Amino acid sequence: EYFNGIKCVQKKVYLDQCTESQQCLDSELTFCNSTYCVCQETEYFLINKCVPRVAELETCYYTEMCLKDMVCNGTNCMCLGNKFYDSTTNKCTDQKIVNNYCDKDLECRSDLGLVCTGNRCICGSSSHTWSNTNQKCLLTYSKRSCLTGDSCNPDQNLKCINDQCNCPIASVDGMCDCSSTEGSEEFWNGSFCSSAKNYSGHCLCHCLCNTECRVKKSINSMCDNDWQCSSLKGLTCQSNRCLCTLNTHTWDTTNE
Repeated sequence: EYFNGIKCVQKKVYLDQCTESQQCLDSELTFCNSTYCVCQETEYFLINKCVPRVAELETCYYTEMCLKDMVCNGTNCMCLGNKFYDSTTNKCTDQKIVNNYCDKDLECRSDLGLVCTGNRCICGSSSHTWSNTNQKCLLTYSKRSCLTGDSCNPDQNLKCINDQCNCPIASVDGMCDCSSTEGSEEFWNGSFCSSAKNYSGHCLCHCLCNTECRVKKSINSMCDNDWQCSSLKGLTCQSNRCLCTLNTHTWDTTNE
């Protein structure tokens, strides 16, 4: 009971009208919110008293059991959409993308392939890397199971191909790999696909070189480098034309 100013009267039960907390029944652990006897925001009323609400992913049977801002999916309390429950703000907040600070997997966008490792949201598989273009984790070099180019990381210039190419790792069907177009091959440099080296370019292995050899150019043909012109015929590239190397020589149209 409590004294109402005139006499002692019975205390009020859950959801009864009130004007102050002393009017609410102590055993129910409620308080007066100026209008009704209710539970604290972090509690809900169960049978005959207020009890703590259920946290994220804990078992529930109805939404009122869950901490505010979450819903019960019939099994667990959870935030809707790509959100997680932030205990510092006591509400659902947006999940994080790559390289953001995290404490648990739930804080990272799992739909983008991210998990929390070392307090950072990163790709959850070594076969995937983050694509800034697509804003999600995609297959990286030499990893199988790609069906289309969309499965491969475009930031690394990767394509899903089923034929061979001049790369450190041989191409196999359904593997993300570098382009192998003859004459404009690419190779994996450890981070992304890079253009293969042309003739006389510095290299460490065959895989770095373009595979196409072309016929050396003859007199007056367009050129960019000396090696494109036939040195056996005494030609070098001058002003973007294959011309006789020595001023003392002229082109013999009879013997070519």
